[in-house]
Amino acid sequence: QVVRELLVLSRDVREGDETDPSLPEGVRHRTFVPGTDETALLEANAAAFVHHPEQGALDRAGLDERMAQPWFDPEGVILLEDDDPSRLVGFHWTKIDPPGGDVGEVYVVGVHPDCQGRGLAGPLTGLGLAHLQVTVDAGAAALAGQLQRLLRAGQFFLGHVIELPRI
Repeated sequence: QVVRELLVLSRDVREGDETDPSLPEGVRHRTFVPGTDETALLEANAAAFVHHPEQGALDRAGLDERMAQPWFDPEGVILLEDDDPSRLVGFHWTKIDPPGGDVGEVYVVGVHPDCQGRGLAGPLTGLGLAHLQVTVDAGAAALAGQLQRLLRAGQFFLGHVIELPRI
C-alpha cells in the first residue's frame, strides 16, 4: 500500500537562472553559516513542517548527520530574513549528489507560517534553481499550489512519481 509519493519534477538550465529573483521589500537572503545558524534553521523547519511527520521531526542530531554528508554545502542552504530577529522567514536547502554533479535537488524548502502568503515561495525556490532536478514530497500540502503553478507555467515537467511506504 502506497502511503507517500514523491513527485520528481525536472527542468533544464535557462538563461537568467544565474540571476537572483526579486524578493518582497524588507526580505533579504544569505547562505547558511555552520556553527551559527543551526538553531534558527531547526526552528524554522519545525514551524514550517509542523504537520509533516518526517520533515517536522528534524532535530540537531539529524541536522548534524546531514551536514556531515559529502553532499552538504552550506552555500546551498539559502536563508531568508527580514527585520524580525526572532526567526528566519524561510529557507531553501539544495543538494547535489554526487558533489560537483550535473543534477541536484531541492532538498527542502520551507517558509515560516508567520510569513506565508507574502509571495515568498516562488522567489525562494528560484534562489536555488540552477540545473537542479527537483524532488518534492507530494504530501507537502503547502507546496501543492506552487507546484501546480510551476507545472502549468511550463517551468517544470513531471518526470515520474516515486511511491514509498511511510517511515
